[in-house]
Amino acid sequence: MFECLVNAIALQQLSLDAGLTLLNRLSHTCGTSSSAAGNRLYAFPQPAELAAAEPGPIRAPGFSLRKAKTIVAIADAA
Repeated sequence: MFECLVNAIALQQLSLDAGLTLLNRLSHTCGTSSSAAGNRLYAFPQPAELAAAEPGPIRAPGFSLRKAKTIVAIADAA
């Protein structure tokens, strides 16, 4: 449910590609990662990882301040 809500926020961009780019950047910035077959893989951040975050790291991938604060609030509620 959490990931669906964050997707809904991210996909309110001008295009689907822009929204998906934001989600990928968020995973690279805030999600955990591991290596498999020589590739770096990134997981979507868990609510606990984002609930404790300041809006800054969430804004870094390209989210507005309002959207970053909303994502933190949703993560905290989850």
